[in-house]
Amino acid sequence: VLFEASSGFHLTETPISKNQQLIQLESGKFLLKASLANTEQLRWWLLGFGGQVEVLSPKKLREEIIQNAKDMIKVYR
Repeated sequence: VLFEASSGFHLTETPISKNQQLIQLESGKFLLKASLANTEQLRWWLLGFGGQVEVLSPKKLREEIIQNAKDMIKVYR
C-alpha cells in the first residue's frame, strides 16, 4: 500500500501489524508492506483514507478498491 506522507506517518507510531515494513520514499510517501487478514475491516480501514492511499497488491484487493471508487463516482455524478 502506498500512503501519502500525511496519512502514512501515523504508521511510524502505531504499526498495523507486527511484521510491517514501512519505507519512506524520496517523494515523502510511505510504502507499507504487511501481512494482514483479508477482512472487511481491512477494506473499511483502507477506504477511510480516501485518495490518500493506493493499494498496490494483492491484485484482487486492488481491483476491489478500484471498483469501489468507480461506484462512488457514479453516486456523486
